[in-house]
Amino acid sequence: MMKIRKHVALPMAVALAAIAGHSALAQMMEGPEAVKALVTPDREATIGAGVVFDDARRSGKHTGMDDTGGYAVLDAKGAYRDDATGTWMRFEGRNLGLDNRDVRFEHEKQGDWNYFVDFSQIPYNNPFVINTGLTGIGSGTQTVAGTGLRNVDLEMDRYRLKLGGGKRFGENLGVKVSLRHEEKRGERLWGTQGFNFITEPIDFTTQEVQGAVSYSMGKLQLSGGYLGSFFKNDNKVVNNDGGVSEVSLPLDNQAHQLFLSGAYTVSPSTRINGKIAYSIALQNENFYTAPTFTGNTRSGLDGRVDTLLAQLGGTSRPLPKLTLNARLRYEYRDDKTVQAQYVTEDPERSGFNTLTSRTTASGDFNAGYQLPMDFHLTAGVKVEHWDREIPTKRQVSWQAQTNEASYSVGLRRRLTDTLGGSAGFIYSLRNGSGSIADTASPPSNRIDAILWADRERAKWRLALDWTPLNQLSMQLIYEESADEYNNRSLGPRDGSSRHITVDGNYRVNDDWNVNAWATLLETKIDQATNGDSVASAGTNLIDWQADLRQLGKSVGLGVRGQAMAKVKVGGNIQFTEDVAEHKINGFPGNDSPDLPDIRYRQGSLNAFAEYAVTEQGKVRLNYNFIRTVARDWTWSSWVYADGTQVTIPTQEDNHFIGLSYTHKW
Repeated sequence: MMKIRKHVALPMAVALAAIAGHSALAQMMEGPEAVKALVTPDREATIGAGVVFDDARRSGKHTGMDDTGGYAVLDAKGAYRDDATGTWMRFEGRNLGLDNRDVRFEHEKQGDWNYFVDFSQIPYNNPFVINTGLTGIGSGTQTVAGTGLRNVDLEMDRYRLKLGGGKRFGENLGVKVSLRHEEKRGERLWGTQGFNFITEPIDFTTQEVQGAVSYSMGKLQLSGGYLGSFFKNDNKVVNNDGGVSEVSLPLDNQAHQLFLSGAYTVSPSTRINGKIAYSIALQNENFYTAPTFTGNTRSGLDGRVDTLLAQLGGTSRPLPKLTLNARLRYEYRDDKTVQAQYVTEDPERSGFNTLTSRTTASGDFNAGYQLPMDFHLTAGVKVEHWDREIPTKRQVSWQAQTNEASYSVGLRRRLTDTLGGSAGFIYSLRNGSGSIADTASPPSNRIDAILWADRERAKWRLALDWTPLNQLSMQLIYEESADEYNNRSLGPRDGSSRHITVDGNYRVNDDWNVNAWATLLETKIDQATNGDSVASAGTNLIDWQADLRQLGKSVGLGVRGQAMAKVKVGGNIQFTEDVAEHKINGFPGNDSPDLPDIRYRQGSLNAFAEYAVTEQGKVRLNYNFIRTVARDWTWSSWVYADGTQVTIPTQEDNHFIGLSYTHKW
């Protein structure tokens, strides 16, 4: 049975009305055909149907085409120009018969005014197989094991409506405003203490308002304005019987920003630009349950974070062969949230909420110079500095200050008439361990967070572009990096990455074209961890190591051509594989776990055939096949304390056949 959702009727009606209006207006236009072609872009509409065979839980999670059955195909777009007023009207609707639809209408007089309405919807159907006895899913009151185990589906929908417009006042002054209203409804995977399964009810509303005024006069351009964001969650807490009876949900919050940006042309070869912005983020919704710690009578967090951002940059060409670019950036995040004690202090925690104030400053400078023999040399330096507020107690290492400097050099040249290439090298050094403040235990017992661990990085890049024949072109990109983490016994130790891409295109003749590609991406990291021992290893804390490797591979082949005078055909086939390896060692005896690899594979085949019924109309037949294979032990053996099990389908095959008609005028 055809699955035309009940909320498709309005977008379909709007699309058909817009198409009819465009057709009538087009008939009123007069003038030479060449002029018409310039001022009247093609309008087109597509209508058809498609069938999904077998459930497509993974491939259809963001389209709504996740169930076996039929779906409507409806797209439309068009534009009209009124010669008398010099105004344009544009309309575009995509996927109007599906749950991931987009509709946009715009009306403008170029250089004077414009306004638009934009609506979009994005679904998310959770692809996991969830077998649970939880009841009250999607609500604020849930009962663990409230019924017998059964399979349930978790779904979310996001609806976004955006309105905006602008007006020019003369040549120097302009105003733009926009309003965005977004709603997200549904439920998603969650959990609670005690290892029981519950879901998070989603009932979010986000509103955004933005206004900007631009001014230009000769060499100076300025733009300033306001941006406001307001988040509201209609669900405040999840009541359940899973060990923690009341679990708080994201609370209402808002943010406000004032900004000013500008640019100034110092000379024909030199231009500077800058930006300054000040933001205030607030969160002070009343607690669902008042603090019980003695002396704390607060009713809300009174959360506030102020952020100052300043940026200055410029570009210049002081010599015909020399180009210079520079940028400075400063950001100060001031956490003004009131500190209060909420729980009892112990050796691992202070009991107070933690402030997150920090300062970030960076600067980079790049130069490019045209050398003899068509060589082009580039060089640059980038420096970054972080200052962070230090928690009084923590379980990882902490750096109050971190510094990183990067130095780069590159060279490119056209080697022959058919071969060109470039090579580059970047060296980075990050440090800050000397500023670690650790009073709870010796620093060596704290795990280095990878974001600010001392690191030395070397990265190389090579790119080649080869055109041995007029019909054949090939590209190669090779990147490799090596990381060394120093001075700490726990946390990351060393890492590396490698990226290789080969892409080729061959034009057989004027009617046929073939392209192929292959990509490999590999990352490795060696890290050490300190954690509770297993029973057979004794009662003390032990150190163990993990050699982690992530490998991604992708290959594809595509062809497209004119099979007959009125028939176009094409298609592509692609294979992708992602593998995660975990090599654990360091446990006493034979207690090091032998973890299997996590492996995801996907193969796809897409093919189409088009037949030109008339000069304006064509029929298109599409066939898509996707096979997804998952070998992920982390989702195959875990069972919640209440008996719930969440698993990934080990293999999913999906076929889609669609037939549509497109008409242009």
